Amino acid sequence: MSSTPAEIPRGGREEGLFVGAILESPFLPTHPPVAELEWQFDNFVRAVGCAASENQIVCLRSKDTATLQAANVANPYLGRDDTPRFHWTPTMDGDFISDYPYRLFERGKFMKVPVMVGGKIVTS
Repeated sequence: MSSTPAEIPRGGREEGLFVGAILESPFLPTHPPVAELEWQFDNFVRAVGCAASENQIVCLRSKDTATLQAANVANPYLGRDDTPRFHWTPTMDGDFISDYPYRLFERGKFMKVPVMVGGKIVTS
């Protein structure tokens, strides 16, 4: 997971979550609002057999790893034909991730902790 979502929770308020970060080949995935990803949760809950459960989270937690992994299948986003490379992405929930990360970075709303960034160049 990219540490970027970890640096912007709750508008960058310092809550002692991190004292620093190390990023290798960082990327900034899309952060759609919850409403745009609700279908993803619904599909997963249905595939695991928890759709009719009164408390779907409790039901999911009761499932074994093999069942959860078997249901973890990437599907195209709504209105798209291609399967995304990163199916599960962070979502803007208005609380933990309050806005698009680029906006939060522009406004200085991120945790001010030391960051070490590295990368790898592949040559052939």
